[in-house]
Amino acid sequence: MKTPWIAVDLDGTLAIYMGTIAEIGEPLKPMLEQVKQWLSEGHDVRIFTARAALPEQHPMIHNWLALHGLPALTITDRKDFACLEIWDDRAVQVKFNHGSSLYPRYERGVDILRQMEDFISREIDPDAVIMSMPLDCSWRGSFTPKNGECS
Repeated sequence: MKTPWIAVDLDGTLAIYMGTIAEIGEPLKPMLEQVKQWLSEGHDVRIFTARAALPEQHPMIHNWLALHGLPALTITDRKDFACLEIWDDRAVQVKFNHGSSLYPRYERGVDILRQMEDFISREIDPDAVIMSMPLDCSWRGSFTPKNGECS
């Protein structure tokens, strides 16, 4: 049996996406700390990125990982049956064996992307805008929200 592993996207999830693959942005602290925690607990964490298809990207990714206190993690653009979770800014979770979005509000994905593109193109300070989304931990089975977080 293969060792279970956790997939973490690079651009937009672990690091700020710079709009190009010529560089890797600053780390996104919450995900960086989460990856470090998983590793300290003995989990197999892999960088799951489209950049993996380009071998010349691997040294840049490994250098970035080292610079931010992470070991030389496996870099891949493929999942297998041992993949437990995929942490990715572009993912939409679907109901198991159902084929529909777990969150109906995401079924309008194209509309949401257009709204995001419109928002990004404006001269607005993103720190001045608060966007909220209701917390729904029901996808985790019997877990319930605690202190505003899924436990």
